Order: sequence, then C-alpha cells, then structure tokens
Amino acid sequence: MAYTAYATTADYAAYMIVDESSLSVNVPRLLARANEAIKQITRDNIDETNSDHLNAAKLAACAQVEYWESASEGSAIMTGVKSFSIGNFSLDYSTGSGSESVSGVSQIAPRAKNYLNEYRLMYRGVSNRCCHNPLS
Repeated sequence: MAYTAYATTADYAAYMIVDESSLSVNVPRLLARANEAIKQITRDNIDETNSDHLNAAKLAACAQVEYWESASEGSAIMTGVKSFSIGNFSLDYSTGSGSESVSGVSQIAPRAKNYLNEYRLMYRGVSNRCCHNPLS
C-alpha cells in the first residue's frame, strides 16, 4: 500500500531550520515511515483538499522524524507493555532493563499529536462516517 507523502526531505530541512544537505542519510527512510504512521493514526481523517489538514500532517511527519532521530526509531518498534487487563481497563508498561526498558515511550511524538489534534485529525476509535443514512 502506498502512503501519501505528507512531508519531504525539503520540508523536514525547513522544519529543522537546516540545509537539506546536512540531514542524516536516514531521513528519507524515516520520513516514509513517519508518513505511514500519520496516515495510520488519522484513519482517513485528513482531507487532502484541505490545506490546513495537509499542513498539520506535514508538521506531524516532521515532528515524528525529529522524535525518532532524538529518541531512536527503535522506541516505536518495541511496545514496552508488560501487562494489561480488560475489565476496568488497565495497562502496565515495563520498567525493567535491556529490551524491557521502553517504560511507556510513546510511538507517536507528542508534538506530532499536537499538530494533528489541532484539527481533530487523530482517530479516536469512533467514526462519524456511515455507509448509509437511515433518515433518507
């Protein structure tokens, strides 16, 4: 599945206020992953004809790459969940050492969430889209 490229290396360089030639060689790959993450967590809430939505997605993708470059991309791969319950929902993150020591690190950068939340683009588990209108 191809994902929309919300941000490019030029966008990321502008976001970081650096010359594009000074970016890490990992940036194009990280941007591709960040664009995937933004598409997945918004679940089609981004209206690609809305410039505010596209700008928020671009900023979120850039923030995600910045986060991965500073906190390590590996933090997004390891979940860090030690246990959870269903009744009265509970979730416990690992605080151990080694591969367990993710300790609740978020997979999505807080700044990326802020950009997306500004336009209510984060998927919240309930969709207002419906296949048919029972009133029509």
